[in-house]
Amino acid sequence: MKLVKPLAGKAAALFGLSPAEERMLNEVPHRGTPMPPTDPLIYRFYELVMVNGPAWKALIEEEFGDGIMSAGDAGVAWAIDAAPASAATAIGTRRIRFMSRLLVQPAAVL
Repeated sequence: MKLVKPLAGKAAALFGLSPAEERMLNEVPHRGTPMPPTDPLIYRFYELVMVNGPAWKALIEEEFGDGIMSAGDAGVAWAIDAAPASAATAIGTRRIRFMSRLLVQPAAVL
């Protein structure tokens, strides 16, 4: 979220920021890359989610019910597969937090 110029000026004064840093407070943050990704490795992750995502979602909902995933504290562990193969194989394990929609209460409307 960008700050409006008056707030950016106040924040810059409060934290002793340079004029360039103050201008950055007034910019929309850049998140991610253009879609679809052009880097081959990142594109393969994108492809995994696009192809397998609906099946993964169905399996998660079957096991845990309807809910949402929190990526804020997600983690990934990587290891090399020790089984002999013609090419090196990595094993990735993803840890996520799943919150059931039954437990998540909507915010009160004011």
